[in-house]
Amino acid sequence: MLTKEEFLNAMTFFDEFDNIKDNITEVGNQFFDGNGILFIGNDRLLEKYTNLLKRAMDIPLDEDYDPITYWLYEADERIFDKPDKNGICKCIGKADKKFWDTEFDGKEFHIENNEDLYDYIKYVYTD
Repeated sequence: MLTKEEFLNAMTFFDEFDNIKDNITEVGNQFFDGNGILFIGNDRLLEKYTNLLKRAMDIPLDEDYDPITYWLYEADERIFDKPDKNGICKCIGKADKKFWDTEFDGKEFHIENNEDLYDYIKYVYTD
């Protein structure tokens, strides 16, 4: 398993990639009348990098649940009300930043950043 510092350095790739993609799209919009540029293959690149990072963090590649992918692409910035009598939660606003509340083996985790994510992964995937 990577150290926390190594993991945090590895996670910066995703932010850097998004920034590069946004910059290229902005330039493309200027040259192509706002139609932008289609990034062919970027999903495959991100998938390979994510899989490499999962291996380095001892997360099985065939696992249905993947905390790194969840954090990057599915963790929510929305705030939900408590469930009603039918178990339905309504979105009541947007948070200032991305967060993820989860639980494993009775221990609760409030994840707000990559450091919190590392602590969660270490707890779940370390024997």
